[in-house]
Amino acid sequence: MGWFRLVFSVLTVTLVQSQTRQILKVGLLFVQNVTSLEVGIGFISEFDECDEVQAAGKTVDLLAVRNVDVIFGPTCSRPAIAASGLAAYYNIPIFEWGLTTSLDLTDRARFPTTVPFSINSFSLALAIRGLMKEFEWDQFAFMYSNDGDEEKCESLKNDIQTVASLHNDITLAFTYQIASKSLVDMREAVKIVKQRGRSMETVTVPLKSLSTW
Repeated sequence: MGWFRLVFSVLTVTLVQSQTRQILKVGLLFVQNVTSLEVGIGFISEFDECDEVQAAGKTVDLLAVRNVDVIFGPTCSRPAIAASGLAAYYNIPIFEWGLTTSLDLTDRARFPTTVPFSINSFSLALAIRGLMKEFEWDQFAFMYSNDGDEEKCESLKNDIQTVASLHNDITLAFTYQIASKSLVDMREAVKIVKQRGRSMETVTVPLKSLSTW
């Protein structure tokens, strides 16, 4: 009887207790009325807490010690990059989701066994450029806050800067990091940035913070 090992590397900063049983639905397609593959599926759960050192160490354990056949996760960009390099070395497929928005994860030469499920921040940066061209804007200011999540906004900031440098039809006039999501810091950021750019792109975590402006 074959044994197929699946592993989920899950980011859990906040644990929520639920009384509802979670069900994973798997679809199987067969040929010639053969419905028995005699395959066992086992799950091994690890928690990297969105930390790349933890992710690297746990990935080595899963690949070298537990001999898994496939990995689902991690869910953050930096841990995903660390895990993807190791998965490429062991030639094991790794499917990444959640906040794995870094453009680096789409580099097939660097990470040939990686399959990211999330849209990358470079594509979002291209969408911002498309919006600016639609309204015939050529300069913008970018505000972001790493308060609560250092990865998502930082990755988007880097890819926006890359897109701006690759295309001469838009100019990133000013970049400003908001100290925190407090109302005082946000208002101060708007006062500073509005003197530098007519169009402002803003990223904070969570986005509901914008409702306090």
